[in-house]
Amino acid sequence: MTGYVGAATVARLLDAGLRVRLLVRNPARLAVHATHARHPSLSVVHAPQADAAALRELFGGAQVCVHGAALADPAWVAADPARAEAANVALTEAVVSAMRESAGPDATMLLLSSLSVYGGARSQPCDAHTSPQPNTDYGWQKLAGERMVLDGLPRAHVLRPGTCVGSLPESAAAYRGDLYFNRVLAEAARQWLGRSAAPWRSRGARQVRPYVHVADVGRALAACCQRLVAGQALPGPVLNLVSPQGNLDKWTICRLAAEVLPGFQAELDDEPDADDPRDCRVINEMASWGLRCEQPAPERWARELAAFHLALEQRR
Repeated sequence: MTGYVGAATVARLLDAGLRVRLLVRNPARLAVHATHARHPSLSVVHAPQADAAALRELFGGAQVCVHGAALADPAWVAADPARAEAANVALTEAVVSAMRESAGPDATMLLLSSLSVYGGARSQPCDAHTSPQPNTDYGWQKLAGERMVLDGLPRAHVLRPGTCVGSLPESAAAYRGDLYFNRVLAEAARQWLGRSAAPWRSRGARQVRPYVHVADVGRALAACCQRLVAGQALPGPVLNLVSPQGNLDKWTICRLAAEVLPGFQAELDDEPDADDPRDCRVINEMASWGLRCEQPAPERWARELAAFHLALEQRR
């Protein structure tokens, strides 16, 4: 909970009146929660490694256990398979074991997974009942984690967010600059200021990815925690977190960038991106859980990111 999604979640958990305990391996990462560092309902387990003892301390007596740690990108998984296996599979197995041993008797696990489990080449939009067919090692690792949690615990739910987008002004240290929508707007800002040579080049122009604003993922995760602590049931084992307008191909994202920062030039190749073949549409299911996206519009994301990156570039 000290990364991109975590920065959008912890404040909302505290605002909901919940007591929150974090496991933090690198104390410097707590900077993303600087405004809440002294909150009386926030406590921190400091541990260089997420070993069995640290996980037992983290989950001791907890009502809801949230597991969001991951090596969360297919490129990162391909670059370091052993580290990815440890982070995305072995750690999830350790989390399940620690929860069984230490959490409260009626505790529920919330696993933050990924829509990468759906893979690509789908003729119909995916929903929570669609059979997963990952087409990257990252997707297979996330699916393995889901099965460990859903098969290994009596009370568990999986949240599958789309590719996150957007900035968090209060937690800029957690920004994910590697994600495609964010990268495109960063490049558009650099071109606008004359700091980058056009055009922006990309493959897989028509490959579709489901997107959601990172703040909406934080809201959904906090709302689920709040309901579980209050003794309320959640509607199903799996929830897809996608903006109602969030199924976008790369061509559309570049068009949005050019609308908010005129003059942005991009050159996109329709050939599939072999390095990241994910390509599917996913149905937004948040409404069925009584949740909603407060930032559903890609046009708004583009304006927000343009302002964020222009300010960032100008400070440089």
